[in-house]
Amino acid sequence: STTPPPLPRPPHPTTSLCLAAVDEFMKTHAGCSVLDVGTGTGVLAFAAKKLGSGLTIAVDNDPVSVELAKECAEENGLTGIELSEKTLEQIPGTFDLVLANILANTLIALAPLIAPKVKHRLVMAGVLVHQADEVKQAYLSRGLVSVGEVIEGEWIRLDLARA
Repeated sequence: STTPPPLPRPPHPTTSLCLAAVDEFMKTHAGCSVLDVGTGTGVLAFAAKKLGSGLTIAVDNDPVSVELAKECAEENGLTGIELSEKTLEQIPGTFDLVLANILANTLIALAPLIAPKVKHRLVMAGVLVHQADEVKQAYLSRGLVSVGEVIEGEWIRLDLARA
């Protein structure tokens, strides 16, 4: 007898939280610009593009992640996403939706670089519930306002907006 193929692993809770935010935002912001900071496999940028984003840039400081994300985009016929190792300083302008599913300490360290990129909405995950206030404060002090949060298990998604 043949064994059935393994079921795909469900996404990590922080990925699920971000995907829900992308889905919600894209319903009312077709053609919006998206910046995915710390893209990893590229799944958030890919979802945004599939849901109708315009300019979509996904960056990661890990060259292996960027290469894998490019391969995945190619295998799935996804075009129009700039995937690179560029730093935030190398990316001009602001974005309607900025996604950052990275760990709390990195989100805090990158606040001076991420906050100025936000034109409308910032969605952050990779944050444990007990870290939320510290992460949020790093962005509130840079002119963003909290517009919601969603908790899944020990993880929290922080949604902020340009004031």
